[in-house]
Amino acid sequence: MWDILGRTRQRPAGTVHEMWEEDYPLPRVPFGGGCEKRKLLVEEFRGDCLIEPEFGYLINGHTVPQRALPRSDLSRSGVTMPFFSGVPSLSGYARARFGRAPVRREKAVISLRGLFEFNYYHALLEILAKLPILDRHVSPSTPVVISPALAQQPFFQTLKALPNLRERNWIVQDDFYIAADQIWVCAIIRAARPTLQGLLGLLGDPPTASGNERRIFLTRDRSRGRCLLNFDTLQPILQAHGFEIVDTEQMPVLEQMKLFADSRVVAGIHGAGLTNLLFRAGHAANLLEIYPPHDADPSFYLLSKDLGFGWNHIIGQSPTSKQRHANFQLDPHGLSKQLDQLEATG
Repeated sequence: MWDILGRTRQRPAGTVHEMWEEDYPLPRVPFGGGCEKRKLLVEEFRGDCLIEPEFGYLINGHTVPQRALPRSDLSRSGVTMPFFSGVPSLSGYARARFGRAPVRREKAVISLRGLFEFNYYHALLEILAKLPILDRHVSPSTPVVISPALAQQPFFQTLKALPNLRERNWIVQDDFYIAADQIWVCAIIRAARPTLQGLLGLLGDPPTASGNERRIFLTRDRSRGRCLLNFDTLQPILQAHGFEIVDTEQMPVLEQMKLFADSRVVAGIHGAGLTNLLFRAGHAANLLEIYPPHDADPSFYLLSKDLGFGWNHIIGQSPTSKQRHANFQLDPHGLSKQLDQLEATG
């Protein structure tokens, strides 16, 4: 139906201001070889533009330019469908156009809507990381549209009080559409080194490493899924190698930043907490990433390589199901061997 609507009128074209795309070669294990696609797109839309509230799609002249919403190509995936839909509500759009749904009007806005807005990794590396890029093209005083899912996160409430973010004009888009004469969007897929540098500048310099080069193991609570069922067996091995056991879930974000800035060696289950490796930037580090059997994602491999960190991995076994968040076990001998190798490499 959106395709039919889009053919009924001329769509004002978006203006691309900045774009790059590259392939990043991946190791054969555990990603199966090949390349990872990384992209950046800054685009400006003018004219008959709306941002719908449920997912953050931009509707421009009765059409939905999917490139305006990062990762919208995943919207029909069985994994992401519980969080995200492939199309905005047609009935809601009609109500907004005929004045039967609330619409907030602005001259110009920046849209920071995106997939998994509530997630720490995506919020930092694919949402907040847009602001330094957009600042090259549009005034920092321009209102910034975010979702309630992001605004309500304790980590975001802390970060937006930092000097470079506290003066921003935030619009939390709840149940209303936003109409604007000019809408700026930035799509980031897999942030690269210049993007990371801009994000660090936005958040302020990383906490200074204290010289106490800590060794931490990042665990997860069993109730959150993707945790180690035999952790009681693994814990003595970790402690024998000098690891502190930490869980960042309930840890204030500034405390997380300081912890990782001080950590020379990090081992942990694949998850958003590893995003904090960013705050070790400028110092040596090694990551041992523990993958569930069904979720070998390259995000933290790429982050480690961009930051110049050492990286290795180990894959779990005996999952409770084939879901990506299923709990699983880890071979104690395999873990001990990997930790010995970390000792050897420093």
